[in-house]
Amino acid sequence: MANELAGKVAIVTGGASGIGYETAKALAAAGADVMLAVRDRSAGEKAAVAMNEAIGKAYAANRLRVVRQVRHSVNHAQDAID
Repeated sequence: MANELAGKVAIVTGGASGIGYETAKALAAAGADVMLAVRDRSAGEKAAVAMNEAIGKAYAANRLRVVRQVRHSVNHAQDAID
């Protein structure tokens, strides 16, 4: 399962804690680059650091505008969002 999602970008809401964090970890472990869409930037950055140390690529964003920009960028870079 380590690279099933290689080359994919996952945007996880509520990724700073709880089920969102665990979901983000599982996606990163499967090879995805993970964007944590969070309300608390500090908590999101701490979660991203912990995830990067343990697994792989994770980024924190606390503004819907940023998440929309990521989605827009992904849409232009990829054929589809899965």
